[in-house]
Amino acid sequence: MSTTSFSSDITKGFIYPILKFFFPYASENVLKIFHAIIRKDAHFIEYCILSLLFFRALLREKNLLSAHLLSLLFSFLYAVSDEYHQSFVLVRTASPIDVAIDTLGAAFMQAALWFHRKF
Repeated sequence: MSTTSFSSDITKGFIYPILKFFFPYASENVLKIFHAIIRKDAHFIEYCILSLLFFRALLREKNLLSAHLLSLLFSFLYAVSDEYHQSFVLVRTASPIDVAIDTLGAAFMQAALWFHRKF
């Protein structure tokens, strides 16, 4: 999703009509804000799922803490590499804020998994 195909201009083409359907009187600024929120939520959710998949791949009953920490580390490293890749795509930009959102999503999933197993 770090290619031109998922740039803000492209996602605007299918997200705006949906937003306009639900909020027909929303101003252009409000639509921009909703669009940005949806895109950032997608980052968060994407990395929740990635972190879960890393955890499942690393899961060993005797090594739960390592699985949690490595899942978080691998998710962070993937987020950094994804933003680095985006720095080479003309219509995309690399953002440390996106890395933070991605890592937060991964950390949220690891915390949820830990609490689920604990309780």
